[in-house]
Amino acid sequence: LCERLLAAIHEPLEIDGEAVSVTGSLGVTVFPLDDSSASTLIRHADMALYAAKDAGRDQFHLHTLALDEAMQTEAWTRVMLQQALQENRLVLYYQPIV
Repeated sequence: LCERLLAAIHEPLEIDGEAVSVTGSLGVTVFPLDDSSASTLIRHADMALYAAKDAGRDQFHLHTLALDEAMQTEAWTRVMLQQALQENRLVLYYQPIV
């Protein structure tokens, strides 16, 4: 279904005598398998959409538990880096490559 949707989106349209093409990315989650609230379903589909865009656009991606765990790990890393920056716990060393 996703491949057919992307193919339909990719079909050129004629506007004022010129052919115009667009691309699309799809984020997908499945309700009976992803038994969550409506807001969580939308968040999962959004996460899958960004994963599809990161994979190179004009693609689709299905939300998985691994994707959710990867996003949580990324968010945790971002929080830890922000905290380390605020507490001056990072030191920058420069080593030129000759």
